[in-house]
Parts: sequence; C-alpha cells; structure tokens
Amino acid sequence: MDDLHAAIKLYERAYQLTPADHLDRPMYLAGLRNSLHLRYQRTNSLADLNAVIVHLRRMLDATLNGDPRFPGHSYNLGWALLNKFNEMKDVMDLNAAIRTLESALTFTSDDNCRAFAFFSNVLRAAYYRAFEQSEELDDLNKSIQFYEQAQKSADGFVLMSLILSNLGVSLGAKAELTQDGKDIVASIRARTDAVQNTPANDVVLADRLFMLGSAYEKWLNKYPKGADAAIGCYEKALGIVLAKPLTRISVALRAASLAKSLIPISARHAA
Repeated sequence: MDDLHAAIKLYERAYQLTPADHLDRPMYLAGLRNSLHLRYQRTNSLADLNAVIVHLRRMLDATLNGDPRFPGHSYNLGWALLNKFNEMKDVMDLNAAIRTLESALTFTSDDNCRAFAFFSNVLRAAYYRAFEQSEELDDLNKSIQFYEQAQKSADGFVLMSLILSNLGVSLGAKAELTQDGKDIVASIRARTDAVQNTPANDVVLADRLFMLGSAYEKWLNKYPKGADAAIGCYEKALGIVLAKPLTRISVALRAASLAKSLIPISARHAA
C-alpha cells in the first residue's frame, strides 16, 4: 500500500505541474485515476471513489467527439457512479450512471462485440438497481433488454455464463411480478443456459446450480417434476469439489428442507 500511496502523490504532482495543453497531461491524469481506483478497490474509501469520479469527468471532458477512447471513459465513469450509488443510495448517482453507461453503449462500434457485451451487462445492473428502487416494470424490462443485447454480443465469450445468470435474476424478478408462465419458463431457461455455459472447473458452477434448483423449487406449482429437477441440481452442486463452503452449506440445507417437505405428513408421524 505504501507504494500505491506514493504513486498517487507522484501522479497528482505531475498532473498539477504539467501545462493544460501538454501532450503528457492526459497520461498523468489516467495514471492518477487508475491508482486511485486500485486503492478504492482495496480500501473501499469513499473519498477515493469521489476522486476517481472527478478525474473520470475530466478525462471525459477532454475527449473529443469521435475519439475511440470516449466509450471506455464513459463506461468507467458510469461504473464508478454505480458503485457510489451502491454505497450512498443517492438516486441522482444512479440516474447519472445510467445516462453515462447508455452513452458508452451508443458510441461503441457494432464490431466491438466484447465491449458491447460488457457495457450492456453493467447497464443491465444499473437498470436492475433502478427497478429495486422504483418497483416499476419498465425499469425491469430495460434491464432484461440490455441483458439480451449483451447475450447476443457475448456469444462464445467467457462472459456469457455471467450474462445468462444475471438475465435469469432479472427474468425471475419479472416472473414474481407478473406470475406469467412465459416469464417463469424464460427465467428457468436463462438459469439453465447459465449452468450449461459455465465450465466444469469454474468455482461458481455450484452457485449457478443452486440458483437453478431454487428457481425450480420456487415454481413447483408450475412444474410437476420441479421437485425432482431441483433436487437434481442440488445433488450436482454438492458433488462439485471446488464449491465454496458457504454454498455447500446452503445447498445442503435447502436440499434437506425440500426432501422433508415432500414426505407425506402421515409418513413423518410414523417415523
């Protein structure tokens, strides 16, 4: 951390001493922003996050129209504002994050599939936060829309499984609101696709199996064989050696609870 503190001071000094029209000034500003961002990730200091936002706005203001760096600067600022909202719960930060992320997406070229998928994925998260605040179906539909865009752009990327998992969360929230069979099926399909697109050696596979099993269990009234499907997911999750200890405990408890609920009351008393 001492080296990081020293780097921040050096970048601050270099930026302050460099003339506004000097070609090296953007480089020092970028270094300062990156160093502050790294320290924020380690310390969760709100002061560092606010400084990151200030410097990102400077970087964005200094970017000319058509500059290929504009989408990246916009995304970084939107991400920082979204993080600030998560910390402070100020809706103004959330609205600013959405506007900035939408701008990043608008100016991202169609052939840059990876960036388009990544930006869409984060914009979905911002709209989902908006839905949590407003409980408006429109915000939730926008969240789903951007996930579907990200899914199309991320085909074949490692990011695909994450996008599908998050899409399942948004579709699951919509299903709870609408109780519509189509939304329920779409939610479970997205979670199933997330599992299928997660490598067998990925530590999050057990978490995604748990989420899929929970979805089947939640909608037992819609799926006659939902209990068997849920238990199958839980058993697979418990069989994954790399699963996180907390995940294994949660899965085991859920599986035991579901199994008990399926035993007829008469049989329980007889036991």
